Amino acid sequence: MSPPRQGRKSLYKSKCSDHELILVKNERLKNLAVDKSSNEESESQNLSFQLAALQSSHTTLQESHATLQRSHSDCQELVKTYENHIDGITATNEAQRQHYNNAILNMNSEMARMQRDFNDHLPTNNPDWYKTSALQESIIRLRRETIQSRRVNEELNSRLERTVAEYQEVVDLLSNQQKYHYYHPNTNIITTKPGKQARFESIEEEEERKRKLAAVEEQQKRIRRDDEALEALIERARKWKLGKHYPPERKGWQEQVEKSAWERWEGMTWLEEASEEDRNEAVRLGLWVP
Repeated sequence: MSPPRQGRKSLYKSKCSDHELILVKNERLKNLAVDKSSNEESESQNLSFQLAALQSSHTTLQESHATLQRSHSDCQELVKTYENHIDGITATNEAQRQHYNNAILNMNSEMARMQRDFNDHLPTNNPDWYKTSALQESIIRLRRETIQSRRVNEELNSRLERTVAEYQEVVDLLSNQQKYHYYHPNTNIITTKPGKQARFESIEEEEERKRKLAAVEEQQKRIRRDDEALEALIERARKWKLGKHYPPERKGWQEQVEKSAWERWEGMTWLEEASEEDRNEAVRLGLWVP
């Protein structure tokens, strides 16, 4: 074989070998492309699933966020309500504390005064402690005031009885007049002032009835004025007698007057230590709800 032909054959084999290598590489590249496409498709599906899951989670989180915001608003309103309630309780407690402090101060002052009075009347401090003349005079004065009060009470009862008797007399008078159903001769005459005269009594009887009613009314007004004047006079005497211990001028008197007897004597506090029978009675009367 000539050298040129042998060279071409070698070149051909070399090219064939290179071509086979290229085919093998190309096949490998195709396989890699297929594998890569499959992997990318699988990864794309996974990413799609993850995206859907994230979107669902995002929606859930948004709903949870909205719920938490509403709950936060409700909690803020509740906090404001409790703060207002606490402020009210604090103010009430402060007022009660001040009231109790004042009561304690008054009680301590009263106790100190009583202690001073007691010490002043000890035999060592009051040599005339055994003398009873002042006490006897006080007893006589109290008896005299008691007798006077009894007389005033009897006088008031007597006035009340007279008033009731006079009222009953008027009632009986009206009842007796209503037994006679006669009519005035001018009953059928048309008048511009109807209803001025009762149809069952004459003009003279009507005037007599009005006169008696006016007399009774005037007498009752006079009795009422006398009673009020007597009460005012007794109240001034009471103020003079009690002096600085006169209740209306003591601190806290108006507040106590505005309270009911149940509140004034702290009935609710007493029920905490009262018997079961007393509690049941308080429930029956509507004073306490267990």
